[in-house]
Amino acid sequence: MGYILALIGLGLMVGFAGGGSAIGTSITGSSVLGMLRKRPDQFGPGMVLTAVPGTQGLYGFVGFFLYKAMLSPDLTILQGAIFLGAGLMMGTACFISGIFQGKVCANGINDRRYFTAECNEISLEYLNKNNGKETDQERTDESELQILTAYHTPG
Repeated sequence: MGYILALIGLGLMVGFAGGGSAIGTSITGSSVLGMLRKRPDQFGPGMVLTAVPGTQGLYGFVGFFLYKAMLSPDLTILQGAIFLGAGLMMGTACFISGIFQGKVCANGINDRRYFTAECNEISLEYLNKNNGKETDQERTDESELQILTAYHTPG
């Protein structure tokens, strides 16, 4: 029974670490695709940042190989529970870390100049729409856009 608990713990370790890594990589990859629409010359740095959340999955595999060396079929239930707890804790930490690492890398991709240029293009589109006449919804959208532009303007 202890051996089964240990195997479940190792499976959770690798599974959660890989899941967090995959989610973080997809978050970063989405930002890279958006950036490449405007700046295709930045493919290399974007690809590097996309790979960074993948390190959490590697940590899960490293932990698996370290704990695998200690496995034996004659583990007690207490020893199996220790493996289960260690696998669950490491897997959860890598899962959460992978997601947040993806968010951090995505924010690094969306720099302020790119965001401000995008907002300025949208502002010009609003001004040219309907010969300068605005509806209530457009005024609301424009005020939200001004708040975002003010927040993300450098300096």
